[in-house]
Amino acid sequence: MNSPASMPDRIQHHHLQLPLFSASSTPLNIQDLELMHHFSTSTCFRIHNDPTITRIWSFNVPLLGFSHDFVMHGILAIAALHLAYLRPELRHMYLPQAHAHHEAGLRKATPAFAQLEEENISAIYIFSGLTLLYTLASPPGEAGLSDWIVLSRQTYSIIRYSNEKLFSGTLGPMFAAGVRRSSMQDKLTDEGFEVPQAEHLKQLFARISETTADNWKREAYKMAIDELHKAFRVVYSQPTATLEPSDVYIWAYRITDEFLTLLKGQAQEALAIMAFYAAMIQIFDSQKHWFLEGFSVHLISRIYPLIDELHLPWIEWPIREIGWDPAGGMAVQVVLLQGGRVP
Repeated sequence: MNSPASMPDRIQHHHLQLPLFSASSTPLNIQDLELMHHFSTSTCFRIHNDPTITRIWSFNVPLLGFSHDFVMHGILAIAALHLAYLRPELRHMYLPQAHAHHEAGLRKATPAFAQLEEENISAIYIFSGLTLLYTLASPPGEAGLSDWIVLSRQTYSIIRYSNEKLFSGTLGPMFAAGVRRSSMQDKLTDEGFEVPQAEHLKQLFARISETTADNWKREAYKMAIDELHKAFRVVYSQPTATLEPSDVYIWAYRITDEFLTLLKGQAQEALAIMAFYAAMIQIFDSQKHWFLEGFSVHLISRIYPLIDELHLPWIEWPIREIGWDPAGGMAVQVVLLQGGRVP
């Protein structure tokens, strides 16, 4: 048994084996702590409606952030944008924080993207998702009309590359939910279910068919409209409270490379189809889906100046559905008052 006299020596020896910390050597970054607290108590619950997926965002995603710096930067960037949305009077403070974390995340993620492995593929996927959310929620800049679609497709390409590893990993329930939402679109299509709004899509395709001579272009437009039609069936038939952003993201995954090329080239037909997509997104224009609020206005305000006089009648319905005035009407004013995205 050890004598009391020997105890101080043991205690001293024990302390020598531990790293020494002091208040001066471990400064706290209060800004980052605020962002992490906000993500954990608010933002993570405003990304998805499904409680199972919300738990992944609130629990699993931060754990990935502790293991992968670029994921943590993505988390903090989204939290900063959410705070900028909720507190527009402090946007000047939160937006620079969001930008700094986003840029830091991109720098640190680049090497990981070059070495996709089973150990990091969940982190890379979630960072891609965070990057997409960042792009959707950010104030509009000089990015091209199709840039966010490219990001969506890159995220989907990671799923295909993973060869089911993502489905069996920590994010598995997230992908199971995505499969269910996609299956709902296909099921309603197979059953021949229709919504009144789809009639406008049929009219659009009739116009495109009459004026498009090249078969490959007509086929690219047809596939884009067919996939948009599937999304319409869900978005315009289900209770708004049950809709998920993935119901509209799916379209970006399913369009062809040929259509994306036509959209990048600002083909009038592709722009018109994109306007109909913007009209569908308008149903998500609420605080519940804060990162999509104002996005339909942003898209239509980018599309409208690119449409020539001949094709303007083609997008009358999307403009009316969104409630946007090209001269600067009520839809734009509401977004400004709410501190959201402006065209």
